[in-house]
Amino acid sequence: KYLEASKAPVAKVSEKETTKINKFIPATSIEEAENAIKKYCDDSQFGALGVSYSGINLDVANEVNKTLIPLFEEYDVGKIGGILAPAGNTKLGKQMTNAIAGYSPIRKSFVLNRKALKNMKTAQEAFEAEGAVLKDVLEQPEKYDFTKTPKSVLSVIERSKKSGRATVPKTVQEAIQHEFGHFIQHKVYASNEWGEAEANMAKYADGISGYAGTNKNEYVAESFVSYLKGEGVVDPVLAQIFDDLRRK
Repeated sequence: KYLEASKAPVAKVSEKETTKINKFIPATSIEEAENAIKKYCDDSQFGALGVSYSGINLDVANEVNKTLIPLFEEYDVGKIGGILAPAGNTKLGKQMTNAIAGYSPIRKSFVLNRKALKNMKTAQEAFEAEGAVLKDVLEQPEKYDFTKTPKSVLSVIERSKKSGRATVPKTVQEAIQHEFGHFIQHKVYASNEWGEAEANMAKYADGISGYAGTNKNEYVAESFVSYLKGEGVVDPVLAQIFDDLRRK
């Protein structure tokens, strides 16, 4: 589909990556934040969105950079086409209505929900509210009328029973990590081991999240966040693929 989005991301990382995070220096302006991430973007790619943090607060821009820069430094996966927070009344902005962040494979670009990411406080409150609702649905389903609930949503709820969560991401950082997982999925699918990992999806997906079992793209993205958190529930074959993408 055109936009792989996650409604819902602190992560277990390598010593090398931790060092880079500790050295991260927050930008003092939106322009400075944009310039910091441009190093990892190539806006000459087909359909690329370029870089613009216009519309989001500086604290959010810094959180996005603090998440993405170590990932680009750690993984040998090329450059993205850009990162944008479109206005809500634009075509792209409307596609982000129900998502915190998304990835457009056609544009090879990340897209941010300008309204949801007004600032870090409102974004985190949204994550916490969503988590509380799912917890209540799983623990007290008799309170809810599911007669008009789409089958796709019911499927996610049902799949969530094993892991206890609809999605892995619970913070802005993890939401961005999820989208980075979408960005690298073409590299994952090109791996010689992907056939085995894909065959294992039915065995591992529901133990990761309800969303992980919806399709292979979400399975990879959700697994990637869980892998970074060091949860130990990711298929070892897929985890090895992630390991192999690290810079040697």
